[in-house]
Amino acid sequence: MGSSSTTTQRADPWAPAQPFLLGAMNDASALYDAGGFNIQPYGGDMVADWNPYQNAAYGGAAGVSAGAMGNAANASGVLDAMMDPNAQSDQFNQVLQNTISGIMPQINSSFAGSGMTGSGLHAQNLARGVSAGVADTLNSNWTANQNRALQAAGMVPGINAAAMGANDYLNQYGAGAQSQSQNEINANVLQDQQRQTAALNAIQDYMSLISGVGSAFGVQSSRQSQSPGLLGMMGFGLQAAPLLFSDERLKEDIKKVGQTDDGLPIYTYRYKGFPTVHMGVLAQEVEKVMPEAVVEQNGYKAVNYGAF
Repeated sequence: MGSSSTTTQRADPWAPAQPFLLGAMNDASALYDAGGFNIQPYGGDMVADWNPYQNAAYGGAAGVSAGAMGNAANASGVLDAMMDPNAQSDQFNQVLQNTISGIMPQINSSFAGSGMTGSGLHAQNLARGVSAGVADTLNSNWTANQNRALQAAGMVPGINAAAMGANDYLNQYGAGAQSQSQNEINANVLQDQQRQTAALNAIQDYMSLISGVGSAFGVQSSRQSQSPGLLGMMGFGLQAAPLLFSDERLKEDIKKVGQTDDGLPIYTYRYKGFPTVHMGVLAQEVEKVMPEAVVEQNGYKAVNYGAF
């Protein structure tokens, strides 16, 4: 056929892997047509709602806070009263009167024997005695008032904390339950997405495997003898074909567009399942005139154009 020698380099898929690549592409096309590439968003709730425990805790928070503020106000009022240096209990006045009543007879009797009752000295001694006698009572009462005020002030935080503690515990318990509900929602979302993408992921993994094998063994560089007439008529259509198989069973829309100098028909065609139009020969026809130029892999025929 008037061949000439030229050096070419190809990076075609490994021949045994090509039918599997074609099958995987057809499966992907069928999955796409069936809507398998359209992943629907998860239709359920994405965030866990508050549970009854949290609702109860937050619903009661206002009442608990109001009660705590009321307790604080009451304690503050008591504290203010206890801190008043002029505030005295009813019993204190009686204690004070009893103290005075116990001191005065002793002083009066000491002056009665000397005949100085009612004198100025009698009055002075009586005043000093009474003052000295009630001083300890007054000091003890003041100290007791201060201690009670400090004790009341120290109890206010504890009272409020006790009221808030029960509410906080209820809220924490509810938060734990909500966290578990959220984990269940997240698991449902993951399962839903895995279910929708299972077929697509399987095809992707399969194509990745066979593409890796095909590329690992398919890269080649060789010197070939090619027919300028045949290649010139087909141009880049042959080079652009995704598969090099020329088996008639793999093609569709086959149309004769010319022939070689030796009368071998040349066709345009598409590989089944692919839209791209290519140009070339049919392996079955080449086999009749040049059987040495036809090879078979996995049941399909391919043309060795280097044999022309």
